[in-house]
Amino acid sequence: MDMPDPDPAHLCVGVVVPSLAPAAWIGQALNNLAATGAHIVVRVVSGSGTGGLHGWSRVLCAIGGARMLPDPDAACPLADVAGVHVVADFVDLDVDVVFHVGVAGDTATETAPMGVWEVSVGGRDTGSDTGLWETLQEDGAVDLGLRRVDAPGWLRPSASRVQRLSPATTRARALWRAALLPTRALGDLLARRDAGTPTGAVAPRRPLSAGVVLSGSTRLARRAVATGVRRQLARNEWFVACGIDMAGPVPQWSRMTPLVAPRDRFWADPFPVVDGDRACIFVEEWPYALGRGILAALEIQRDGTWRHLGTILEQPWHLSHPFIFRWQNETWMMPESSAAGTLELYRCVAYPLRWQHECTLMQDVRIVDATLHEGEDRWWLFGNIGVGQISTHEELHLFFADTPLGPWIPHPANPVVADPRTARPAGKLLQWDGRWCRPAQDCGGRYGSALWIHEIVEWTPTRYSERPRQRLEPQLMAGANRMHTLNRDGWLTVVDGHRDRWWPT
Repeated sequence: MDMPDPDPAHLCVGVVVPSLAPAAWIGQALNNLAATGAHIVVRVVSGSGTGGLHGWSRVLCAIGGARMLPDPDAACPLADVAGVHVVADFVDLDVDVVFHVGVAGDTATETAPMGVWEVSVGGRDTGSDTGLWETLQEDGAVDLGLRRVDAPGWLRPSASRVQRLSPATTRARALWRAALLPTRALGDLLARRDAGTPTGAVAPRRPLSAGVVLSGSTRLARRAVATGVRRQLARNEWFVACGIDMAGPVPQWSRMTPLVAPRDRFWADPFPVVDGDRACIFVEEWPYALGRGILAALEIQRDGTWRHLGTILEQPWHLSHPFIFRWQNETWMMPESSAAGTLELYRCVAYPLRWQHECTLMQDVRIVDATLHEGEDRWWLFGNIGVGQISTHEELHLFFADTPLGPWIPHPANPVVADPRTARPAGKLLQWDGRWCRPAQDCGGRYGSALWIHEIVEWTPTRYSERPRQRLEPQLMAGANRMHTLNRDGWLTVVDGHRDRWWPT
């Protein structure tokens, strides 16, 4: 296939929408496309859209909790969208690619050298019940992507996080995420990045009915009550568990020993540094009375004895994820400081308790769990970024630089993972059978509900792909109902686990 000029300014992009005043999320998709500089032509297929809340979907969203995001269904007149041109059809316009947004794909009257694509949410075109079934069934995420309608193929397969107590929020999240897909897919097409496959299997769904809404509302109410009781009567307690002299990257759970913090605080996000038969474990420490995280160090001997060394860093904002690495014969730390909107780098001046601020790596960015890796010819930085309607659980961004000091260049395929079930980093990269693997959190539905280990398949300055290798359930570790960090250095393997500490225990 002859590809058009990779400069978006030379492209003609056709977009099919359901009305002259489509939903706000469709207007946002058009705004995003126009911002690329491409020539955007819009064809209206009146009465073809299935979006907007109506019928039992409206009832379920009203009963199931308030929407926590802007209304994706608010009308957005095309006259208010700068840079788009409404046309009667695409004939004689030499359209390079066609996107159906809020409209079921139809190739009867459309062809384009880069394909005809349809925004698909939950395995079909966007509709009134988008995300509602996933919320009722606690699926954790709503699968979405661009389905090619003139040939097999998908682009930008991804997923949006479920709000288990609010179908309206789940639906809004999915639609606002769908608005990003055409622009991101356009970049993939121009860079000739391969089409993907849907993130998960989509189960058949029957239309919403009075019975479904009644039973679903009952389930939502039970969840809300259970959540309220837990918040009132239970306290979050994270703990660190250690394994000594374990073979392989996956913990041997029967040999993991918990290190439990004093009752007035918890420990999480462990990063070990082994030195002979002694090791330090750097952790997030959360004193309940303080109400935010600080960073601390534990010491453990190879015989299993351990002690708390003290605080290593405290700021007026929340700190966590003390990523430790060695460079130029010195020890460095890159903690999470997303609450301050920055990513900072510290250098150790008296190991392990005294650290000095070295520089700010990123400014005005909400990046969480940033993870460094030294490659053969460059450094890589993984981190989840939240912006606008996208939470920090949902999208993994990749950067590269010559040194840890930067400047950090965004990967052109960002976000390289867009799925709350596998995006958020869960520790340093590890080697398994000679392949680099990335630990990842499953945050679908609930933060830290499990861990994944993903094998990196392709990793260059222009391309990135990975595939699942193994899932680790928190129930494998005695007493845990969640976990979100796995790290290893030398003879020491560490994970963290969560449990609910019920009052008055």
